[in-house]
Amino acid sequence: MRFKSQNKIYNVLKDLNLIKDENLYLFHNRTRDKKKLNSYKDKKTKIIFLEKTKNKDYYLEKKTNKKKINIIKTADGLYKRKKPLDSIRRYKSFKKFIKNKIILDFGCGNGDFVNLSRKISKKSYGVDPDSLKFRNKINEEDNFFFDLKTCFDLNLSFDTIFMFHVLEHLDNPLEILRKLNKLLKKNGSIIIEVPHVEDVLINSNLPSYKNFFLWSEHLMTHTKNSLFKFLRFSGYKKNKIIFYQRYSLKNHLGWFIFGLPGKEDFFKNVITKKQETKYKELLKKYSKTDTLIAIGRK
Repeated sequence: MRFKSQNKIYNVLKDLNLIKDENLYLFHNRTRDKKKLNSYKDKKTKIIFLEKTKNKDYYLEKKTNKKKINIIKTADGLYKRKKPLDSIRRYKSFKKFIKNKIILDFGCGNGDFVNLSRKISKKSYGVDPDSLKFRNKINEEDNFFFDLKTCFDLNLSFDTIFMFHVLEHLDNPLEILRKLNKLLKKNGSIIIEVPHVEDVLINSNLPSYKNFFLWSEHLMTHTKNSLFKFLRFSGYKKNKIIFYQRYSLKNHLGWFIFGLPGKEDFFKNVITKKQETKYKELLKKYSKTDTLIAIGRK
């Protein structure tokens, strides 16, 4: 009997032979924001995907009302930024892909990474369907676009394209990856960061973490193999997948003991920096990190 899904990503995964109907089982029956939304997992490939979604062309066709992360409003009505730790980490990690380059951050959110990159890039652009009016209040240059069409209309081309926690939102990922490939210069690079399905917390069978991790806007969760295949079938070459751990040992202990995020302060006098480093190294060694980073070439 054929599995029925209203999530377009299901067909993408089937076409790439990344899931098989006979291997699918119910992984969880809800998400962070939906009390009745099933997710399924392939028992062999480990890929998780939602049964259905309403997020048609999420990043290209629809504006969102998502929270303005890293932005606060001051008493005088002006906007300023909180310290964007992930963007700082990415900026430091990928400097060689930014320095003296023309770059695009696809799904740039509030533009933190674009702003940081402007310090050393030749030119930095961002694409996101979120409110341009809001974002331009806190950015000096009008280098943010609503969709990729503007990049094509302006005949832009890029040395590096970044996608940080965007790919998992798309129900047409191969189509988007191919469009981005067309925007890359010869030998240009794409860098993608996504959640990793082999995250040690996901595989610890914690109902509270499943309720938190699964989200109606995350249409699937990648493995190393699925991310590699997405790149290869979209025309990228010399693809490399890196295991990276974002969250700390203290964060994980908070989930195991309290079943909640944000409990790092409880363990601040217990866990040392050396222990944190060793823990992340161990997760990386056994491919159990919470994040995958892919680097591909045109």
